[in-house]
Amino acid sequence: MTKQQLSRSITGQPGITAENLKEKATKFRIDGEYLEAMLLFSIAADFYVKKNSDSAVAKSVMMCAWEIQETIELLIKNSDSSSKSRNKEIVRDHVISLMRDMTQQIRDLQINEGIRCEWEVWCLFNIEVSQCYIGDLESRETTIKLGLERMETKFGNESSKYQIYGHLFHNLAVVCGETSRFKEAVEYYTRAIEVFKTSKDLRGRTRKSDCNKWEKFANQQNKVAKVIKFAWNIIIKKIPTTFFMQIHCVFDFLDFMRNRCKRPLFVQT
Repeated sequence: MTKQQLSRSITGQPGITAENLKEKATKFRIDGEYLEAMLLFSIAADFYVKKNSDSAVAKSVMMCAWEIQETIELLIKNSDSSSKSRNKEIVRDHVISLMRDMTQQIRDLQINEGIRCEWEVWCLFNIEVSQCYIGDLESRETTIKLGLERMETKFGNESSKYQIYGHLFHNLAVVCGETSRFKEAVEYYTRAIEVFKTSKDLRGRTRKSDCNKWEKFANQQNKVAKVIKFAWNIIIKKIPTTFFMQIHCVFDFLDFMRNRCKRPLFVQT
C-alpha cells in the first residue's frame, strides 16, 4: 500500500489524531513492521501540519522525522544478508524522499524564521544520519553541508549558539575521516568542539575528573598525544554540555586519530 492510499483510508476514520498515528507506528516498529511504521510516522507529520501552523508543529514534524530515522536504523540492523541491499535501496529511493517532504513542511510554516530554520536543520540532521545507515556517504555529505548553509545563511556568526551546528560539523568530520580527508576531518572536529563550547541550548555539568592524570600521561607522548590532550582540555574543562556529548566527541576524535596514525596513541612508561 502506498502512502497516499494509506493516508486516504486513515483520513476517513473519525477521531484519528497525529498522536494516535505515532502510537500505532511505534507498535508496528516494535513488531518489526518497519516500512509500515515509517509510512505512519510520515502521515502523522501531515496530520500535525493540518492541525495547526505554529512553532510546536515544526518540532512535532521534526520528531516524526527522528522516529523515521530510528526506524531506519532498526530496519538495516535487523535485515538479513538477502534483504539488506534491497532495504537500503528502499530507504534511499523512497523513505529519504518522505523525510525531505517533512523538511519542506517545516519550511512552509508561517512561523518565526529562526525557529523554523532550527527545526528544519534538525530534520536535515535526521536525513543525513539515515544516509549514514545505508552507507551513502556522498549524499550524507551533501545533506550536512546543506544544513550548515541553512544555519549560516540565517544566523551567521550566531550559528555557534545552536548545538545542531556542532553536530553537523562533527558528522562532517566523520565523513571526511571515512573518505581519507584527514586534514579536513581535524578542521571539522575542531569546529565542532568550538561550537559545543559556546552553544546555548546544551545543559549539563563540566567534567573535570582525571584531567591531571590525563595531562601527565599525555606529556609523555608524541605530537598526536599533544593534539588529543588539547582536544581533551577543551572538551572536559570548558564545554558546558552533557556527559554524553563530552564522551561522544572525545572518543570519536580518539578513534579518528588512532585510525589516522595506525599506531598506538599512548606508550606508558
